[in-house]
Amino acid sequence: LGLLAEGLGARDYIFGEAFSMADILLGHTLLWARKRGFRLGHRTLAAYSRRLIARPAFRRTMERETSGQKSAAG
Repeated sequence: LGLLAEGLGARDYIFGEAFSMADILLGHTLLWARKRGFRLGHRTLAAYSRRLIARPAFRRTMERETSGQKSAAG
């Protein structure tokens, strides 16, 4: 977690200003960890997680998941 927090630094996303597939993978992993009770322990990671969760596409996906619909890829 420390390495990831250091790598993010002050950037919005792992590769800078642009959201990428890497952010989806990292975000999923962080969300899983938080739901299982792991403490992220870094303000940088907590802020990163909040940014990812706030994305409209994430919210739409979560709405579909909770309503039992499958995504277009599923």
